[in-house]
Amino acid sequence: MAEVDWAAKSWGTQEEAQMGEGISVQHLKINAGERLPLRMNGDFPEHWIVVKGTGRVHLESQEFLVETGGTVFIPPRTRYALANVGEGALRLVAVHCGDERSRKRDNMRDALKKLRKLAVTPAE
Repeated sequence: MAEVDWAAKSWGTQEEAQMGEGISVQHLKINAGERLPLRMNGDFPEHWIVVKGTGRVHLESQEFLVETGGTVFIPPRTRYALANVGEGALRLVAVHCGDERSRKRDNMRDALKKLRKLAVTPAE
């Protein structure tokens, strides 16, 4: 059985299970009125299945609604964001396919970007 990591986020909660062979599955709960910030996935595709609720998807230059039972495919190296535009929580399952080294490299790149934003330049 896969080990599940749980995390509270500013927008809701995220549970993630590594399934092996470069596959991970996430359960995301996005609170009403909240959104996932604009991001770019790495060298791997991502598939979403909406379990409950309504969301507005931004996928590169496209914008569309997705509802309970709907699916979204996010190709590699694609910018995306998701907003909960429904009354209650938006719940979805996200399946990530790709080799684990690519995902770790992408996570490290994201962490370095955050650190650079926090860095303070000393006064001259």
